[in-house]
Amino acid sequence: MNETDALAAFHMWRIADGYTYDQLAAHIVEERRLAEAGEPGLGHPFFVGDLIEIVLQARESGTMVGTVRSGTYGIVCIRMFQQTGKPRPFGVIGPVEVQ
Repeated sequence: MNETDALAAFHMWRIADGYTYDQLAAHIVEERRLAEAGEPGLGHPFFVGDLIEIVLQARESGTMVGTVRSGTYGIVCIRMFQQTGKPRPFGVIGPVEVQ
């Protein structure tokens, strides 16, 4: 569910072997800090693959649909930041383990 008051995208990213969910979470925290400060972002983390996406209106629910392979995933919320005028990572939930 999009619990924000704005349009948001949700991406399910697979974390490459040798990297951790904590590294992804730290990247997203820093991206949000930079966005809120109106500063350039770090960019897409090199150690994740963008596999499934869903876009939801404010307060809307939805279901991610797709095929995934085994591994560790994080679900990243991407939303627009007024400070930058661009969509940037807002938060992440996980880890999601797929066997």
